[in-house]
Amino acid sequence: REKPASFAPGQIVSAVPLVVQLGEKQEEVAEHRLTRRVCHGLGSEDACSLVELNSANLLANVETRYSGQDPGGIYTWIGPILLALNPYQALEIYGPDVAAVHRVKKAMAQSRPHPYAVAGHAVRQLRRTGQSQGILISGESGAGKTETAKHVMRYLASGSTAVEERVLGTNPILEAFGNAKTLRNDNSSRFGKLVRLAFDDAGVSQASLSTFLLARSRVTAVPDGERNYHAFYMLANGLPAADPLREKLFLFKGAVFESLKTKVDHDGQLYLSDEQMLDDVRSGFRALGVSAEAEQAIFEVVAAVLWIGNIRFSDSEAGCTLDGATSEQALKRVVALLKLQGGEEGDAAAQLLTLFTESKVRDKVRTLVAGKAGAQRDALSRTLYVALFDEIVRIVNGGLSDQGKVSHSTAPCIGILDIFGFENMPENSFEQLCINYANERLFQFFLQQVVIQEQEELRHQGIDFRPVEITDNSGVIQLFEQDRGILQTLNTLTVDRLRWVTVDGHDSKADESFCSAVERLTAGKAELDYQVGQKRGRCSIMADSAEAFLKRSRTSSASGRSSVGRVSMGRESIASFGRGPGDQRRAGPKACFEVKHTAESVVYSAEGFVDKNKDDDAVVRSILSMSQHPLLSKLKGQDQQTGPRRRNVACIAAKFQTQVDQLMAELRSWQCHYIRCVKPNDSKEPQTFEAPRVHQQLRVSGMTEVLQLMNQAFPTRVTFSELLARYQPLTGRSGDDWSEGGARVMVESILQLFENNAFEEFGIPPLEAADYALGTSKVFFKVGKMEGLEELRAVCKADSGIAGKVSALFRAELGGRRVGRFKCAFRTVLLLGRILRSRRHYARTAGMIFGISKALQCTKWWIQRTVVPFRARRTAAIVIQRISKGMLARRALRRAQRSVLMIQRVLRGHRGRQQARGRRAAGLRLQ
Repeated sequence: REKPASFAPGQIVSAVPLVVQLGEKQEEVAEHRLTRRVCHGLGSEDACSLVELNSANLLANVETRYSGQDPGGIYTWIGPILLALNPYQALEIYGPDVAAVHRVKKAMAQSRPHPYAVAGHAVRQLRRTGQSQGILISGESGAGKTETAKHVMRYLASGSTAVEERVLGTNPILEAFGNAKTLRNDNSSRFGKLVRLAFDDAGVSQASLSTFLLARSRVTAVPDGERNYHAFYMLANGLPAADPLREKLFLFKGAVFESLKTKVDHDGQLYLSDEQMLDDVRSGFRALGVSAEAEQAIFEVVAAVLWIGNIRFSDSEAGCTLDGATSEQALKRVVALLKLQGGEEGDAAAQLLTLFTESKVRDKVRTLVAGKAGAQRDALSRTLYVALFDEIVRIVNGGLSDQGKVSHSTAPCIGILDIFGFENMPENSFEQLCINYANERLFQFFLQQVVIQEQEELRHQGIDFRPVEITDNSGVIQLFEQDRGILQTLNTLTVDRLRWVTVDGHDSKADESFCSAVERLTAGKAELDYQVGQKRGRCSIMADSAEAFLKRSRTSSASGRSSVGRVSMGRESIASFGRGPGDQRRAGPKACFEVKHTAESVVYSAEGFVDKNKDDDAVVRSILSMSQHPLLSKLKGQDQQTGPRRRNVACIAAKFQTQVDQLMAELRSWQCHYIRCVKPNDSKEPQTFEAPRVHQQLRVSGMTEVLQLMNQAFPTRVTFSELLARYQPLTGRSGDDWSEGGARVMVESILQLFENNAFEEFGIPPLEAADYALGTSKVFFKVGKMEGLEELRAVCKADSGIAGKVSALFRAELGGRRVGRFKCAFRTVLLLGRILRSRRHYARTAGMIFGISKALQCTKWWIQRTVVPFRARRTAAIVIQRISKGMLARRALRRAQRSVLMIQRVLRGHRGRQQARGRRAAGLRLQ
């Protein structure tokens, strides 16, 4: 094959054994590896319309659409879910004209697959039901989630002139301060966000924003081949040379910043030029009503973070000092940018240096080494930038609402969730652990909402269906959340380490303790396969080698079988082990552990886990108290806490877990719509479709389960009363007549007319018996099959003549059903007469049987009242006798024992006295 594929076309040669012709060779295969192939219908906008629904045909349909000439082929419906492939190029399929076309459509099934269709359906559902709607955009990093979210927001905010500019203005601001270039994505969101839009009759009335887990380690440590946050380059390179702000921020031409350096430069491809990004950010600030002074205060903190990274330390005989004049100059510029005041103790720069190089341990001041001073410096940079980002979010929320706050908890709204996708980097650390944990929770929510609840609803309504086997990831979630699980263990170690200060640099013992705790997490569950033990400060595998484990893990992943949530650490869910040879990501002496996620196994380096989980830094609090900066003054007020400190208040993982719990609770109260973003290739090239890569994403995102469910289930459902209330005018009967036969009979009459093709003359397509199913209280339709009722309703409203004919058809159908019920009642009366005569004879026979059974019952009653109590009393008497005799025997034994002991004591005393007198007499004779 010229390119790798997940499925290959073949032809069955023999059934027993199962042999398949693949090209020029024949191969014996297992039955579960075969799927039926369709040769027509590929390229359908809705994959559910394919003749045969399976993973192979879904993949072929997506590839056909993506590789075709239609630019809209990057989108495909899978039932109510929109599948979006990243085109890696600009397409002319967006804008006001396209949005206007989608606003005309009254149902999502009538629209071509597009983010505008999902957004329009959410708006209509919000106005019809009054329930909050959610649009969940998910996918791996680089799959196009951010761009898709912007298209959805642009559609929802269009037409609301008062809010549209402010809502759209938040995108460049958040992207500049929260996005960065990574190996997989030129504009990767390093945080999650949830945008809530409240609607009134005119459109969007208010908006609010929530964010999740900004990756703070990137501020001071940029991976090779990537970039830091856009905001740093935007200020360092994007400010015009004549802008007076350059001098105020000390961003002189040719300035070099250490925090932006990497060993390997990036490929040079940028999402947006630094100059254009700065202009967009300033335009966004103006749209939100941010003053020039507030904008300058934000830029001052960003510049201060850049200059903090240029402060370097060195060890000398006098202790830890600044490394050269460059570091001293950077320190002074940081003091100026943050507006630090020295107070009574002297110069602010000297005090800042003291905070970096000295530490107070048990009321004793100790000088830190250069490594720990650098760690203090990096902690300040990370905390300042994260605090700045949180303040920007508060500014954005204040600009989006006149009151500065949106009551999204009570007002119905539409929420757009754009959260980080699953990540498996060459070096995975604390941020990747939190990101992948959140993705596991979202994947579980998706399965529960779309698959599990769907099956429970069908089962409750009595609809026959074939259960769908889903990927259960509850095991890996429990591994994170359980008592003494990964997160709680990490939080406990972090809180314990906050009580101590490490003077000699990085505290590697904390990482070793965390690895040991992860090992003990599933100790005892690993005994069946191998024993896990710690050796030389590293977590290694004993009895079963690391190479064998890795080979087994790769084989399981390659075969598509997932054991997530069904096995414990020692088998294939998670294992602590040393990095084995032959694996680039596992090379090196660092301790690590592996978690088998739903998508794939991820190896996490435990180095720095505890330090990265800390959210409480004494140096930051001291600097905030020294600063007169307007923005830092707000942070200083927020940092002051009242009341006792809770145990996990200083742990980022605990806060993030709380945020995820709150997000899940809010999503459960919404009616959710889903957009699944997929990367067609890892090289970021347009018109390149890598089938194995796409198939892997479809599998782990739950699309195959959804496809199986849609193949046999009914995604559209409505209660009998709701359907009758909406289409009652078609019947020509008032609501008071519904009691005749009940609402179910009326619904059956409506659907029977559609099945009989009674409305063909009006251009209404018929329904087949397989297109719907009647439950106990609801009627279920397959995708798009309810549109015929909507078309008939629209035709009747537009033409009263047609409405009369339709009403006559309904009356005729109801009359025929009434005659049928009368005939059925007459036959029932005749049948009941015959049954009554046969039962008379049966009653005489049953009387004799009843007499015999009554006698048996009386005998049983006598036994229960007489024999059973007698046996119980006899058993009790025997027990009492046994206890009494035993007690008397033991008492006699004790008396005999005491007598024997008394006799022995007297005899031994007498013998002893005789011996003593004899020895005394012998002594006297000798004298």
